[in-house]
Amino acid sequence: GKVAFPSDPASVDPKTTKTMRSRICGVIDHHALSANFETAGPCFIDIRPWGSACSIVAHYYVRLGKPMPTEVAKVLLCGILSDTINLTSPTVTDADKLMATMLCFLGKVNHPNVLAQDMFRAKTKWFVSLGAYEMIRGDQKSFKAGGLTFGWATIEVTSVDEVMKSAGDLLLELRVLKKDKDYDFVFLSVVAITKKKTWLLLCGHKEVALAREAFKIDTTTAACSADQFSELHASIKLKIDDTLMDIGNLTSRKTQFVPPVMDVLSQ
Repeated sequence: GKVAFPSDPASVDPKTTKTMRSRICGVIDHHALSANFETAGPCFIDIRPWGSACSIVAHYYVRLGKPMPTEVAKVLLCGILSDTINLTSPTVTDADKLMATMLCFLGKVNHPNVLAQDMFRAKTKWFVSLGAYEMIRGDQKSFKAGGLTFGWATIEVTSVDEVMKSAGDLLLELRVLKKDKDYDFVFLSVVAITKKKTWLLLCGHKEVALAREAFKIDTTTAACSADQFSELHASIKLKIDDTLMDIGNLTSRKTQFVPPVMDVLSQ
């Protein structure tokens, strides 16, 4: 399993942190290891550049020759389909595809594409119901490059229009997050799962400049109405027509969103 620590360890009581770290017996993951992660003692670690940690767990069943309950196979399959956007994400590997095929048989899932679409529709409905605060913080990660820090939140949905109804609130929450985390930059990517397209919400003029340089895109539009924008108390340097950027058919934060931004900041 994964244990996530706050981006600012100093904000957590040392005794609590020590207790948490002493409980870690191992890590199975498909993300880069955080600089803030450490354990009280030696532990088992298996981090692979695969599309989903569920693929790694499924592979352990194969390696160890352990029987897999039907319900476990279904859960692992759902994890792979979610992480890899139904095996279409740039992060997907042949290992993910192999494990997903095996799990379809073990989980008795006859129509994985139907399962994936049902999952994505349910996820969209759930995300939109959360409100701007949770939508921004539900899947948000911190990064650092060139001595600067930035946060990247992402939302993967089947209907971008449903998310954009809250664009004004989302922009405001991005500014709040930037202040809370003391980020130099913060972004929100809204990914249309079925269309394989992504839009960036830009809450400040610095984010606009960085996004234009990183993605080589100059064109931006308005993410919300003029009334909503006036409630942001945004810097006068941020124009309403600079709050939304179409970055095309990019869908992966790990391999397509963050790397070009880090390259610019590193320079």
